[in-house]
Amino acid sequence: MAPKNKGGRVMEAFVAEHFTKHGPKNPKTKRWFMKCNYCRPEDQPIEHRDLRCLTHSVKVETCPNIPNDARKEGQRILMQKGGIEFTSISSDDESGSPGPATKRAKGSSGKAVVPKGAMESFIDRAMTVEEVDRANVCLLRFFVHGNVPLSASENPYFLKWTHSLRPSYSPATRYVLTERYLPAEEQRAISEDMERLVGRTNLTYLMDGWDDAMRRSVYGCMVAEVGEYPVVLGLHELTGMRGTADTLVEVSNQALARKDIHISAIIAVCTDNPTTMQSFRRKWTLEHPKILVCGLANVLSLILTLP
Repeated sequence: MAPKNKGGRVMEAFVAEHFTKHGPKNPKTKRWFMKCNYCRPEDQPIEHRDLRCLTHSVKVETCPNIPNDARKEGQRILMQKGGIEFTSISSDDESGSPGPATKRAKGSSGKAVVPKGAMESFIDRAMTVEEVDRANVCLLRFFVHGNVPLSASENPYFLKWTHSLRPSYSPATRYVLTERYLPAEEQRAISEDMERLVGRTNLTYLMDGWDDAMRRSVYGCMVAEVGEYPVVLGLHELTGMRGTADTLVEVSNQALARKDIHISAIIAVCTDNPTTMQSFRRKWTLEHPKILVCGLANVLSLILTLP
């Protein structure tokens, strides 16, 4: 059983196992500061609120030394908190005849949920917790895919529209989307990519950098294989950092570790051909001599010579 704090709040078993209390509570929030058991002693403690400890554990960038089993367990807990683990987003609600009389489930508002029949498609009813989670995850996916700010979920006109469709549904606020559903959806996407990469051993690593509309320095990396869909490893903002070859080597190693890709699965690296990328390819292949090197400019030149 998870240990109970003096104030009565139950600390999660995962946090109690992989973190240690550090110093007194925050006098404003009454929350403990926690130190990760796998990070350096001089690293800043984490305030134990929302999902901050879990989010710290699942990211290679913030916690590179945690065991893989513990990282995967943290990912599972994050998805579970977002209602993703037990909810199939792609499946529609199925209408059917009510079964034998059983105890009615409680909805998000605490009201009993009537078993769904043919007429229930036309009648508003209290939503179950699973249905609310599914609706909020679908909403989050739309916001991310459409590049819509999460604050739109609190827009009064958007709320009027959703209430006109289903009065019993209130969309999650920006804070809830950011702190609960977004980390869960991120871990779901990472888990799917990791499953997709299992057994693939002829991957080509690609990296490119650019400035976005706000003049931030962004580097993206991905792996590709003939006959398979490419997998994006991540986007890394290096604004204010030295965009040197050593930094790109570190970013590449972290990107592979995040998707649990062993370096032996990479057979080639391909980038464009500025001086920084040339230096990056040279240094990365010095660490891993079996990787073939190819500049994108050389590939394009070769393609142009073909009949």
